[in-house]
Amino acid sequence: MSSMWRRPEQTEGFRVATPLALMAMVAAVLTVATSCALTEARAPVSRRPTVDPEVRTVTQRGTARVLVKLSIPKTDEVRRPEVIGRAQDELLQRLQGTSTRLFRRYTTVPLVALQIDAEALARLEAMSDLVTDVRIDTTVRPSTHLANEGSPG
Repeated sequence: MSSMWRRPEQTEGFRVATPLALMAMVAAVLTVATSCALTEARAPVSRRPTVDPEVRTVTQRGTARVLVKLSIPKTDEVRRPEVIGRAQDELLQRLQGTSTRLFRRYTTVPLVALQIDAEALARLEAMSDLVTDVRIDTTVRPSTHLANEGSPG
């Protein structure tokens, strides 16, 4: 039935109902969008760990000494060493069966110094929930210039 056959009050009611229906639809869409955004914001981000290209090169030929940075939940300073320790335990447990060698566990920063091979690197890369970064562990020696600065001239 076209609008010219409607009575004026019905046509007027139709004009009022359309904006109200539109506002209800917009409100529903905004509610769903906000809910999705909040859910996504709370969901853990699953990114592949960043791996130093040199680690790949070295592990293709043998083993590499690396620093592995772990993802830990935010916590107060008192519980931080405990949280770091649990993350390190989890990492080492997941690396069992590889030729990984532990060099050092850090207590104040979420790092572990390891010697790894290609198999261990592949496992580390699969641990996106726990590992954020894998870098070559290099020894930095103090320069002789800095060492001699404090001595009398």
